[in-house]
Amino acid sequence: VFDDLLTAGEQAEPLVSWKEFEIRRFNKAIYLLCKDSGSLPGDAVCFDAALPLNLSVGTLQSVSQKGGGLLASGESLSVRGRVGGEKMQLHGKTRSLKKILQEQGVPPWLRDKLPLVYCNDVLVAIPGVKRWQVQPLVARGYGAEPHQQGLSLWFEEN
Repeated sequence: VFDDLLTAGEQAEPLVSWKEFEIRRFNKAIYLLCKDSGSLPGDAVCFDAALPLNLSVGTLQSVSQKGGGLLASGESLSVRGRVGGEKMQLHGKTRSLKKILQEQGVPPWLRDKLPLVYCNDVLVAIPGVKRWQVQPLVARGYGAEPHQQGLSLWFEEN
């Protein structure tokens, strides 16, 4: 079993699992993780960016930022989990969420637990995750300009 973990191809994401723990390989490192049953709610949850949002998988919070982050426009925001097929406008191109999360270095086990921020039905922000050195992203057209107040969104997993 451990041979599979160590000798799997570079692009593979091998996993050895027990009742309460699992061992995973990601980016040439091995991680021992507690299995948890936390997940994001199935329906959208209102997000008041002025307050931390405690979810069973972790906490989403915002930090005020002049000239960067999500434009603090007063529009209502909501948080949802991944369902598959999401897309986001970044740097003038529409990209799949799957590809964005891979390129950002979000570990596979965290991708379904990462809260996604929506304005109406548009995916406008993906929070950063400091533990994994993942920077927050904001969709094209929703970012704060240099003279505007914005919100830098961060997720801390449990």
